Amino acid sequence: MAFSLIGLLSPGNMAPGGAGAIALMLSKIVPLKVGTIMYFINIPLFMLAFKSDKKFFINSLVGATLFSLFANVFSLFPEIPLDNMLRAIFGGAALGAGFGIIFSCRASTGGSDIVAFLISQKKPHLKIATVLLFVDLSIIAVSAVFFGSVQSALYAVVALYISAKVLDSVLEGGSFCKTV
Repeated sequence: MAFSLIGLLSPGNMAPGGAGAIALMLSKIVPLKVGTIMYFINIPLFMLAFKSDKKFFINSLVGATLFSLFANVFSLFPEIPLDNMLRAIFGGAALGAGFGIIFSCRASTGGSDIVAFLISQKKPHLKIATVLLFVDLSIIAVSAVFFGSVQSALYAVVALYISAKVLDSVLEGGSFCKTV
């Protein structure tokens, strides 16, 4: 997930939602690395998770810490030259697969996925990916204004859609062909 966010999506100014997207935007105006900003954004969300479910809190704390740490590590590598559509497709697929694996372990990486997980616990008829989609679309709208690029925001929507579909397939045990 960290490679997807930092290595694929960030160079195209694609902020596909969550704490990572907010951190990408803030890193342009604050002299901190994306992973460090993500970690600070997650602190109040950890408090919500702590009140809800202790096991989820501990797993999420580990997941968010590792995500933030690896985001900072991947920021040290040179940018990979890619077309933005490829960034959106493969970045979204990698994010979705990562989210699916993490959610299947009853954990999160912080950010909007904590919010989505907690909402889905209270409202089991709502899919985690659907809740994430609506929360993250609002963050993408902000990124369009922040980066001054509707095109980057639309690519982020493509990445988000692919991420949500892959996430659903991983969580619901879809067939490999359907997931791809």
